[in-house]
Order: sequence, then structure tokens, then C-alpha cells
Amino acid sequence: FAKNKLLTVLFSQPVEKKELMKLGEIKEYEDAKVKLAVPIQQSNKVAAKILDEYEVKDITIEDPDIETIIRFIFSAKKKI
Repeated sequence: FAKNKLLTVLFSQPVEKKELMKLGEIKEYEDAKVKLAVPIQQSNKVAAKILDEYEVKDITIEDPDIETIIRFIFSAKKKI
């Protein structure tokens, strides 16, 4: 049901928001930390690109939480 994965990245130094907008949908942003929603099929490629192009202290790839999935299911049913 989930179409996206959530990448949380902690950079060694600040990264401009506009650079990160090309990689996915920004859910949260601070100078050196970002949470990006990216399509499941692209999550590994985006993570690899981030690791290749930036100095990264930490990176986490997560499935969306169950609440997000349930909300998606019910909103899809309303459209039918």
C-alpha cells in the first residue's frame, strides 16, 4: 500500500534545501538534517546518490508508519 519510503539524513555540514528538493519530497528540513519521502523503487538509488555526493553522518531508510498507510487506504476508498 505504501508508495514511498522515508529517508532521514544527517549531514556533516548544512545543505541547501533547493539542492535536496531534486531528490524527493521534503517532509522536514533543518540546515544539516532532512526527511525525504521518495518512491519505494527509487529509495536505494536516492540513498546511494546522497552518500556519493554529500558528507553524511547518518542515514535511515524507513517504511511509512502504519497511521500513514491507514490514512492512505481510507482516502483511496473515499475516491471510489
